[in-house]
Amino acid sequence: MKYINKSLFLSIALALPAIPAMAQETTDADISTPDQVQVAFRQVDKQAINGGVSVYNPEDYSKTNYNRYVKDGLSGYVNGLENGTSIWGMSEALVLIDGVPRSMDDVTMDEVEQITVLKGANAVVLYGAQAAKGAILITTKRGQSGDRKISLKIQQGISEAKSYPSYLNSADYMTLYNEARQNDGLDALYSTEKIANYRNGSHLIYPDVDYFSDDYLNRFAYNTDGSAEFTGGSENAQFYSEIGFHQGTSLLKVGEADNEKDTRFNVRGNVDMRINDFITSSVDASVILYSNRTGLGDYWGAASTIQPQKYVPLIPISAIESDDLASQAMANASRNVIGGRYLLGGSQEYLTTPFSDLYAGGYNDFKSRNFQFLNTINIDLDKVLKGLNVVTRFNVDYATSYNQSINNSYAVYQASWKEYLGETVLGQLTKYGNDSRSGTQNVSNSASRRNIGFTVQANYTADLGQDHKLTTTLVGVANNVKQSGIFQPYTNSHVGLSADYSYKNRYYANFSGAMMSSSKLPSANRLGFSPTASLGWVMSQEDFMKEIAWINYLKVNASAASVKTDLDIMDYYLYDNAYNQGDSFTWDDGSRSNNASTSQRGQNDDFKFATRNELTLGFDALLFKNRLNVRADVFMVRMEDMPEQAYNAYPGYYNDFVPFANSACNEYRGFDFAIDYKEQFGKVTFDAGLNMTYAATEVIDKDELYLDSYQNRVGKPINAMFGLETEGFFNSEDEIAQHAEQTFGQVQPGDLKYKDQNNDGVIDSKDEVEIGNWSAPCFFGLNLSAGYKHFTLFLQATGQFGGDSMKNTDYYWVDGDDKYSDEVLNRWTPETKETASYPRLSANNNPNNFRSSDFWTYSTDRINISKIQLTYEMPSHFLKGTFVKNLLFYVNGSNLLTIAKNKSTLDLNVGSTPQMRYYNLGFSANF
Repeated sequence: MKYINKSLFLSIALALPAIPAMAQETTDADISTPDQVQVAFRQVDKQAINGGVSVYNPEDYSKTNYNRYVKDGLSGYVNGLENGTSIWGMSEALVLIDGVPRSMDDVTMDEVEQITVLKGANAVVLYGAQAAKGAILITTKRGQSGDRKISLKIQQGISEAKSYPSYLNSADYMTLYNEARQNDGLDALYSTEKIANYRNGSHLIYPDVDYFSDDYLNRFAYNTDGSAEFTGGSENAQFYSEIGFHQGTSLLKVGEADNEKDTRFNVRGNVDMRINDFITSSVDASVILYSNRTGLGDYWGAASTIQPQKYVPLIPISAIESDDLASQAMANASRNVIGGRYLLGGSQEYLTTPFSDLYAGGYNDFKSRNFQFLNTINIDLDKVLKGLNVVTRFNVDYATSYNQSINNSYAVYQASWKEYLGETVLGQLTKYGNDSRSGTQNVSNSASRRNIGFTVQANYTADLGQDHKLTTTLVGVANNVKQSGIFQPYTNSHVGLSADYSYKNRYYANFSGAMMSSSKLPSANRLGFSPTASLGWVMSQEDFMKEIAWINYLKVNASAASVKTDLDIMDYYLYDNAYNQGDSFTWDDGSRSNNASTSQRGQNDDFKFATRNELTLGFDALLFKNRLNVRADVFMVRMEDMPEQAYNAYPGYYNDFVPFANSACNEYRGFDFAIDYKEQFGKVTFDAGLNMTYAATEVIDKDELYLDSYQNRVGKPINAMFGLETEGFFNSEDEIAQHAEQTFGQVQPGDLKYKDQNNDGVIDSKDEVEIGNWSAPCFFGLNLSAGYKHFTLFLQATGQFGGDSMKNTDYYWVDGDDKYSDEVLNRWTPETKETASYPRLSANNNPNNFRSSDFWTYSTDRINISKIQLTYEMPSHFLKGTFVKNLLFYVNGSNLLTIAKNKSTLDLNVGSTPQMRYYNLGFSANF
């Protein structure tokens, strides 16, 4: 049969693995050759790209650096991309999977054929306003012609915590808390005898809970990953399907936490088919099932806040005396006897504890279900007009999530102890609360998201003589996203046009533009035109370059763009005035009342799109017999007409009526480059890659009004950090008296001293200056691999420079009844004032010390040894005569080492799951 009957369409889609050997027709989403690059709505030759685009082909690295997750795979490889989703220092880029806006988490690297990072505005404009800050195109694999092929990957791994928080034990906490109270002029709370008992006595009687000990935590967590791929095809239909699985465990080993695991199961499949002589179609479907089962409570959060002496986690029943009938009765009546030996510990202050939650509280199972469907139809109209075809795409994505939990109540017990015949025994058991298990499974936090989209495009290619080629794409896009809990659906619709011209494959020109539409704007301003243009010149084809033997290929390019966007308009109807219900008032001699209406903002009928104005220059070169590839882009981007409420442009009494206006402007400028070098020395192959992105930011215009220019945000980085400049500690009352008055509470020796920037004799918010940059402007990745015979060793290093952060959590800002971390050990005291690196302790709140200042800032400069992998590929002659065509084994480690001045701070998570170091062993086989 020459063509597939249309009635078979559905049955083919549902029986992907069962289809016999078939071949493939190239569709819009395919990558037919390594030199083909998927860009917006079309494929082009690499040579035809006029800059602002980076390409990642996973197949090039799959044998040396296996990654399951897309973000991990991109890390360290793509110039212009920062932290996996940010391009040129701007906020998160739009992610599209096979042309549909989706999440990067919806796909694994095993399913991916190519990833294209569209950095320049000229490259993204066809995707409309939603892509104005860049786009990441993920193209999934498709079926191939020929015999059926099967590939299998299995990976088993372990992971360990890089670092845990370090807190004082009970005795040391009590000692220093007494010191803190004495600093505040208060009496000591803990006696010397009591502190000694907590230091030397039984922790059953004198608790000293270390939440990070191996009593409660496993050394390793475990994970298993696997995937199987199937592909095949005939002349008229091809299929691809992938089945993936992941399961991981927790570090916790207490109660229900020992059952904690997250599980992901996914199936992706697609069918490409020829309907008749001029129509081809494809169907793509993906299902993702995810479950994350955890014990109740917030163990990591509690571990960072509850002091070690507060309660005993478990009370041994054996400690109850046989003649203590009341306590024995309590123990016998408990429904939560842990291991047949222990009662749940607690106190009147702690009626629930993180341990009791895990042992008896129940569990929570977060579940999500994600279904994605895409249908593409390609109509070849070559008989109507040579070079013309029309493509339509229709997608429906639907995702749901909810929590499924068992919530139990439980009793906790507190023991008092007494001396009996020279021994300390349990004197009395006090019960708080009751055990209750309803047996009811609760469902909560249900959420859903639906994405429906339709795209139609017309492509026309014309050969205008032997040397001229013109390719045009006209596209119309509409999609609608409805999310539970959000009344207004997000809609995106636009029309775009791209025209590519080349002459002798030497000179290239592109014009791309789009007419944007946004429902976030007043009706008169809802349309906006976005023009872009780019030029490319392959200089190496010129006669004057041909004599330069070491230059094999050199192309330079330039682009300019002005793209409209509503990404920074954070809500709907911001152009309209808005009123809230205010306080009530009475009238008619108090016999009647009404609520007042208060204004939230004024109206602005001129409210409009923000605009991304951009200029870029770039080049791509192959040098020294194609061994060295260098690619670079220089960019200058201005985000103009950004929305803000310009309060300083109006008198203060008008604040409630200030409208949103298009008056803010930010600038991003810098460069990115990638260098790849390949060499062979006998039987040794060597590959090296270095990429770097530098993106400096600056506030160009902003509504602000400061008395002192040093406080202006204009002219400084967008994410500039502001705070006070410190001048050390106050070491005496005389020093405090002679210094400018600090207005953040009572100041004592041992408190931080701040600089009076404006010399007005007062330290307040007017003395805050720029003290750092929250965002690092510079990122790099280094990739090295060396191969010898069947072995390959790979190393990847990544890093960032120029950024800062602040130690502003309770782990560092310790006052009041906070849990004391090791940070306080080198505190200021009269004896240590010359060497102290931490302010004096206080049992009260201390707003003078714990506020934004350069005392707490630290550099986030770092180099990470991100990945090391050793791979062994089985020699082909070993597999001869078997059904296995290719077999390789690998062992790798990731997130291995941080090289930084502030390594201990950068490696530390407080109040959440720790940062992990991963080790994996796996194999890959093709059949």
